[in-house]
Amino acid sequence: MMCVSALAGGEGGLEWVRRQAGPAGEPQPVRLSRGAAVDALLGCAEACTRFADVRLHSVDAVEGLGAVRVVLDCADTCADTVRALIRPGGDTALLAALLSTCATACRTAAARADQRCADACRAAVRACLSLRTRH
Repeated sequence: MMCVSALAGGEGGLEWVRRQAGPAGEPQPVRLSRGAAVDALLGCAEACTRFADVRLHSVDAVEGLGAVRVVLDCADTCADTVRALIRPGGDTALLAALLSTCATACRTAAARADQRCADACRAAVRACLSLRTRH
């Protein structure tokens, strides 16, 4: 993770993307560097994993299993997309499909998660949309 964070340009990417939210927190198309997008996706994966961990250890864990599944799917999709993004070269059609799938997973997770996780998911959606328009 340290290697990817260094590649991504540090912690500032997620905060910058979060500030670009439109009305009602809806993602707005913004132009991001690949590094800032990687930062946003890693932030989303971390927030979703943290949300799932907390939810699984809560009293109403059984009731929250649906949300846990959704946010863990989002975390996995973000992590897989990051791995594809940081590899040199690659099939642009496949990358565009991964970014589209990642945006869908993040939108779904944002609707089921707490505020902190949802904010990270929306930032990841913007990152995916920004990069997808270039592929």
